[in-house]
Amino acid sequence: MEQLKAAFKRSNGPDQGLTWTQHFLCGAGAGIANSVVSGPVEHIRSRLQVQSGSKGAALEYNGTVDAVRKVYQRHGLSGLYKGQNITLIRYARHAVRSMQRVDLMLMHPARLVTIGARLAQRILGLWQLLLGV
Repeated sequence: MEQLKAAFKRSNGPDQGLTWTQHFLCGAGAGIANSVVSGPVEHIRSRLQVQSGSKGAALEYNGTVDAVRKVYQRHGLSGLYKGQNITLIRYARHAVRSMQRVDLMLMHPARLVTIGARLAQRILGLWQLLLGV
């Protein structure tokens, strides 16, 4: 998604940061790209973890490759992406917040120091209030 960020920066001008909407689009795109790759892996991992392993019971899957093969044979490609809608939303939301935080730290370090100083003063004031100092 760095290419998308670079395109937005070129269109905004050299001294302008990204708008909230642009941050959202970049973060959501990164989250969706990640989810498309990691979603099937997580789905197969979950199936392997919840299969019954009680004494005498046969396991449904005999490893990762067997699980992928059986899910694909029974349900097709959509079976590997089952439950992906919620995962896409979760990853996109998380990626948006992460990208905004990283850009804040990289683009506005002075602002970050100011925010940190104010937070430290509030925490110190709270401790003084609680300790009666």
